[in-house]
Amino acid sequence: MLHDKEPTTIDEAFMSPAWTAAAQDEYKALLANHTWDLVPLPEGRRTVGCKWIFKVKRYEDGTVAQYKGRLVVKVSRGWSLRQVDINNSFLNGDLTEEIYMTQPPGFEHPQTDGRPLFVPSKADNSLFIRYVGPQLVLVLVYIDDIIITGNDPSSIDHFVQDFNDQFYLKDLGQLSYFLGIEVTHTSSGIFLSQRKYIMELLQRASMDKSNASPTPMVSICCLSVHEGNPVENEGFFRNIVGALQYVVITRPDITFSVNKVCQYMHEPLDTDFKAVKIILRYLQGTLDFGLQFTRHSKLTLESYSDASWTTETDDRRSTSGFCVFLGGNLISWSSRKQQVVSRSTAEVEYQSLAHVTVEIVWIQSLLSELGVSI
Repeated sequence: MLHDKEPTTIDEAFMSPAWTAAAQDEYKALLANHTWDLVPLPEGRRTVGCKWIFKVKRYEDGTVAQYKGRLVVKVSRGWSLRQVDINNSFLNGDLTEEIYMTQPPGFEHPQTDGRPLFVPSKADNSLFIRYVGPQLVLVLVYIDDIIITGNDPSSIDHFVQDFNDQFYLKDLGQLSYFLGIEVTHTSSGIFLSQRKYIMELLQRASMDKSNASPTPMVSICCLSVHEGNPVENEGFFRNIVGALQYVVITRPDITFSVNKVCQYMHEPLDTDFKAVKIILRYLQGTLDFGLQFTRHSKLTLESYSDASWTTETDDRRSTSGFCVFLGGNLISWSSRKQQVVSRSTAEVEYQSLAHVTVEIVWIQSLLSELGVSI
């Protein structure tokens, strides 16, 4: 559709009713939230410009969910530009002192006991927890995408209503798609997959018509910084490998293979790109693979770790791997190169064991905050 093309200017947006409505919604929201005050420009001060950014948000089946317009500040001084990016920087800031602020005027909550409604998790800064007696509500936040769950449906309904009274939100109902992850509810639990995301990745890499590979890596694969020729487009290589890292969220079966190709991001060779294509071909034949989470009467925490000793010919550093199961469901896994050279298989195994122990301690801390004892 013509509307699906994202405008680059406001004039282009005004040529489409859908994008015009998106711009108007953003402008109305800015006014409603008192984002600025219209004042005469003080003497000696300069103004900065602004521009519109337009994006299409989609459902898991690829259909349009929302036409989104955002107004952002821009600065142009004619200087050369150097770009860096800090992921989720506003979620990671820590104050060195304790600050108590009065409730925002017009948004006071009728709460008198002085306790916060939600407490941020110590294990995960994006998770917020609220206990009211036996009732538990959990809110997971990633920018403006939110998942809500809890043990009492009425408490969740009340929270959504209260939240809607404070902000403009759209209730999408039962969770089905979140940040590229498809959620399928079954009679026994839930199934997580990234079929749509993988298909888009294959198209981006021009591998959507390729033949499937039975494995994500050949058994004799020995990548090295000394074997191969530089790739023509290093940025494209890094883009594809970065996307594969995101696929690992629901595909533990490619974790080891992706870890291997990630080690050559700084100076990729054609042999590394061949390894990447094998991973993509494997995904082509396993689009419907994912993670199944089922209910179990007994909740136990189990972990396994392993390591390969000095298999890397370039630096002789070993590779550690682990997986953690909760109630029989795989919830965490990793494959990483160890930071130091080990002098024995025992040392390698101890380092791998240390990695999984750190993960278990973190998981136990999170479960404790959720009132789950293991």
